[in-house]
Amino acid sequence: MTKEVLESDVYEVFERIQDPNLVYPDYYLNPFHAYDEGNISWLVAVETEPATMSIAKRAIPEATPIEEASQIIRDNWLNVIEEHHLKYSGNSQVNDILDIGCSIGVSTRYLTEKFPSAQAVGLDLSSYFLAVVAQREEKLSRPKPIRWVHANGEATGLSSNSFDLVSLAYVCHECPARAITGLVKEAFKVLRPGGTIALTDNSPKSKVLQFVVGASPTTFKTILSKHAQEESKALTRKTRILDVVYNSSNNELVRTQTLVNSAIVQVDAAPFKQWYLTHCGVDIGRKKKMHVAKKDATEEQDGEAIVEETKKSNHVQKKIEKRQQDRAVDTHIEEQFGSGRLLACISARPGQCGRANGYILEGKELEFDMKKLQSITHRK
Repeated sequence: MTKEVLESDVYEVFERIQDPNLVYPDYYLNPFHAYDEGNISWLVAVETEPATMSIAKRAIPEATPIEEASQIIRDNWLNVIEEHHLKYSGNSQVNDILDIGCSIGVSTRYLTEKFPSAQAVGLDLSSYFLAVVAQREEKLSRPKPIRWVHANGEATGLSSNSFDLVSLAYVCHECPARAITGLVKEAFKVLRPGGTIALTDNSPKSKVLQFVVGASPTTFKTILSKHAQEESKALTRKTRILDVVYNSSNNELVRTQTLVNSAIVQVDAAPFKQWYLTHCGVDIGRKKKMHVAKKDATEEQDGEAIVEETKKSNHVQKKIEKRQQDRAVDTHIEEQFGSGRLLACISARPGQCGRANGYILEGKELEFDMKKLQSITHRK
């Protein structure tokens, strides 16, 4: 599922939805659940829905299949909303719905199906979440397509008195008290007279949910992340961070060279280049690739650099030859090796001592960030 999403046109949808001027509140930049980068990443965006389904299954273990458990919980929630609205709204219809903190749109879709004549808006701080759900929704033919808005729920920028129903589903447990106050104030501001605010959340005293929060997200991260890495070389090397070049949340963090989760940095390519030379016998990044030759080949031919080979067994030599046949390197990555710098993303434990964990960008994620960097360069 992760690979399928990341190889789709989700990056183009991301560019349409993201508000580059949005400033994230400080609490939103902290780790959430088992994700060091919080909600500002592709990984959590594609893994959130199955994790949500697992919580429903644990809450109602007798339900089979897992979709049934989710349906039972959501039906109970929707029925309470409908009953309350009919009782206290003077029988006014639900024409406009706002789902604050919609995440990957699970609650938004349920609300839309419950009130099919209403126009729904899903709003979230994570443009990654919104891009994933918007890309999926574009394939559907709803009479009234859901509108996805990248904004802060404490200051939505939406008109006052414009919604009959405002929902905050499973949002408040992740927010500090000051943020919850701001969310509720904003909900009342955009709500029409006689409208309904639906606050739905986990009970912190629930033994089921205490167990889930303690164990399940890490399991999902481990199991589902493997599929996106199958075609990559599983290689870890310690290298130097040379420069902070892009931050989707705040350009000031680039100017001050601040290391935070999801920041795009340039790292020294030398340790990876050396591994590739040893592993495949190819000096990657040269205009003319430098294949390992036998000792009797000491001259350069047709401009191609040739290096002398240390003595290797026939077994090792055959391994290297096989790797040379099967090897395939992304053109963009090979160009970066030529410059001696690789684009990487900070994924965990950033510290202002200058150390952090991260991964080398590749595939469509690399193309996306390269376009962003090029657009910044052109503006300058």
